[in-house]
Amino acid sequence: MPVIPLDVVDVILDALACDDEDFTSLKACSFACRAFLPLCRKHIFASITINKPKDRQCCFTPNTNTLRKLLVTMPEIAGYVRKLRFGIRLGITLNTQDFIGLPEILTRLTRLNTLILLYYGHGNTKLDWKIMPLPITDAMLCLMNLPTLTSLELKYFKNFPISALLPHARLQHLNIEFFDVAEMDDAFPAILPVAPIQLVDYTFGVECGIGPKGILESRRSDGQLIFDLTNLKKITAYCYVIEDIDVTETILRRNTHLTTIHLSGKLFYKVWTTLIHFPV
Repeated sequence: MPVIPLDVVDVILDALACDDEDFTSLKACSFACRAFLPLCRKHIFASITINKPKDRQCCFTPNTNTLRKLLVTMPEIAGYVRKLRFGIRLGITLNTQDFIGLPEILTRLTRLNTLILLYYGHGNTKLDWKIMPLPITDAMLCLMNLPTLTSLELKYFKNFPISALLPHARLQHLNIEFFDVAEMDDAFPAILPVAPIQLVDYTFGVECGIGPKGILESRRSDGQLIFDLTNLKKITAYCYVIEDIDVTETILRRNTHLTTIHLSGKLFYKVWTTLIHFPV
């Protein structure tokens, strides 16, 4: 019986993963032989969602303790995780007992490239970053400071310190929604990155207050901008208040590299005047 090379099996499993939404087939393949296990795990554990509210279709959602137990009992799993969606649930995840030892566990996710942090409160309620228990903020900063991280989404937070993003030298994609920054933020690290953060994809708006303006204008202790938006290739702006219009128009005027512009919201039409004169 001919033996199929593992690199061919890898290609087959990659194709299977594209149509295997819940990875039922991949999970079955992972039991076929020991050599198949890592080839299947790279898809099964590529994206992990923690602390998602339960719905009618799902009676079980992995929580903080689930993640801890998984990475303690099978530490090799951490090497497969590329995307983490981490939620903070009202009245549940804010229990600091759940976060004891979590920062050390999260440092095992050394190959993470996409991080989504969001708060599940009532309606559009934002969680105040300043009043969050220290173990929780330590865990969040641990994730945001990973050197492999290139994409970050922050949703439903307020009083967020922009200086916390300074170590993100490789950050390229930033998405902020229902998000606001701290007005006074001077907690800069002693050693600053050589250059500002160079974003290529920026999404903002939907009850962001001064957040978009803070990302645009905030400076480091040495006077340089924290974010350099002059090389953006894509911008997505939800224009609901005048401040969103001002930020969007400023970005458009400063930038000559944009290839994709997505505008929505009740005031997006006010940006058309700027777009008419935007170089094609």
